[in-house]
Amino acid sequence: MYSESFIEPDSKGENQFIPRDKLNTDSLQALLNYYFPDRAKSNDISELVSEITSLEMDLADYNSAVRSVITYLDEIEKEENAVSDTLIKWAQLGAARTVLDLTNDNYFKRHKGGTIPDELLEVVENWREKIGKNN
Repeated sequence: MYSESFIEPDSKGENQFIPRDKLNTDSLQALLNYYFPDRAKSNDISELVSEITSLEMDLADYNSAVRSVITYLDEIEKEENAVSDTLIKWAQLGAARTVLDLTNDNYFKRHKGGTIPDELLEVVENWREKIGKNN
């Protein structure tokens, strides 16, 4: 299977994702399946591929971004649920975009001014500060 071609054991024998291909819908889906296996998949992730490439990131860059914040994502999702009027369960795309919001200043700046509700934006801003990404 294509997804499995990205998985290799590290020096401790634990599986890790190895970004050995160019960023495209297949390689990104393999990454999302690896890091977010229990989240709902999208039928089309081509827009996310475009968003990542517009940030001048490749698959290795995005993999590093995911690894740098993955331990925080469940807590962020809980905090967003605590301040939101509706229950939020991120799909793979939601988790993937939250990674970009947390790790990429340019991506995050696109959301200021309306594309994310203020209460959710505040949660992300607080977490960016906690992990050292706010300027």
